[in-house]
Amino acid sequence: SKPNIGETDEEKQKTQTSTIILALTHTWQEMICTEVTLCLQKCDLSSNPLIVMADFLLVYDKLQQATMELFGGHSQLALAVKDGFSKAFMSLNEVTGVRLCELLCQCIDNLLDTAGRDSSRLLHLSETEREVILLHLSEPLQFLHNLDIAHVFEHFYRRHLSNRVLRNRSVSLALEK
Repeated sequence: SKPNIGETDEEKQKTQTSTIILALTHTWQEMICTEVTLCLQKCDLSSNPLIVMADFLLVYDKLQQATMELFGGHSQLALAVKDGFSKAFMSLNEVTGVRLCELLCQCIDNLLDTAGRDSSRLLHLSETEREVILLHLSEPLQFLHNLDIAHVFEHFYRRHLSNRVLRNRSVSLALEK
C-alpha cells in the first residue's frame, strides 16, 4: 500500500499489522481447509457414524487448540477455522457431502434416541453426558449453516427427529432443541 503523507508511525504500524493479519488469516484458513479435506478423504463413510464423528471432532479440536495456542483469542484467526471447515465441505463432491450429512445426523440420532440403537455404550450415557457431547458437536457443525448442503443435513435431521418423536424415544425434548 502507498504510504499516506502525514501518516503517523503508529498508523503505519497498524496498517502493516492489519495486512499481516489478513495474510496470516488467509493462509491459516487454507491450511485448515487442507487438513479437514484430508480428514474427510480418509474417513470411511461406510463405518459407524460415531467413529466418523469422533474423527471429525478430533480434527476440529486439534485445529481449535492449535489456533488458540498460536494466535490466542484473535477473532479473525478463530473465524478462519470455521471458514476453513466450510471451504472443505464446499469442495466435497455431492455424493460424499450427502453421505457425510447423513452420518452426522445418524450420530446425533444415536445420542438423542433412548434406545441407543448403534452402540450399547450409548445406552449407559446419562442425559447430562449426552448433552455435553451434543454441545461439543454443535460448535463444529455451525459452519454448515450457510452452505448449500445445509438443506441436506436438515432433511436427514428432520427425518430422524420425526422417527424419535413418533416412537417416543427421544432422550429429552430440551436436548432436541
